[in-house]
Amino acid sequence: MADLRRADLSWSNLRHAQLRAAFAAGADLSHADLRQADLRCADLRGARLSDAQLAGADLRGSIWDRQTSWPADVDAANHDCTELLVASP
Repeated sequence: MADLRRADLSWSNLRHAQLRAAFAAGADLSHADLRQADLRCADLRGARLSDAQLAGADLRGSIWDRQTSWPADVDAANHDCTELLVASP
């Protein structure tokens, strides 16, 4: 398990990254390339994911809260954390 709490990973290339069960609470992942990343069971509470590329990312079982910011094309508020798998275009 990676400890990414409060890490500044904005603009990072994390495509295909294996971040299952990562502690990313409060991390800045804005503008990061997270396409096809494995974020299952990750702690994303308070994480900044605005403008991140999440196509194909697996977020099933991850946890987030109201402070978690999402890209405009992801409506996490209407998804249960057990089912969020971002569709590839």
